Amino acid sequence: VPDTFGALGPAIKATHEELLKSGQIQPIPELAAADLPRLPKTVEQAKKDGEVLVAPLIRSTISDDRGDEPLYQGYPASELINAGYDIPHIIGLLWDNRLVSKQEAEIIKRIIMLSADHGPCVSGALT
Repeated sequence: VPDTFGALGPAIKATHEELLKSGQIQPIPELAAADLPRLPKTVEQAKKDGEVLVAPLIRSTISDDRGDEPLYQGYPASELINAGYDIPHIIGLLWDNRLVSKQEAEIIKRIIMLSADHGPCVSGALT
């Protein structure tokens, strides 16, 4: 086992070359492009070809993913980020259909921290 994670790649390569030289493994031939499986069409290509009638994107009363960037209650995501809003503000926007105040966002943030920040191995803990 190498001393560092960075040394793992060279160690694997050295082991692979050693196994090839000893004949324990055989080299795998390169595949030609014609032998590779064909990938399915993209949604955009299927729409152009008339195979898909509606874009499979989500639009609801609180969010809209149809454009170049998602909208939350009509606000572009980049506008919310550039204005300094955080996840608690967005949760308030999605739940209450409005941007919450700093105090309300702090309460939402604390609820998230209390319910999600327990770390691993806490099943059955009585804290």
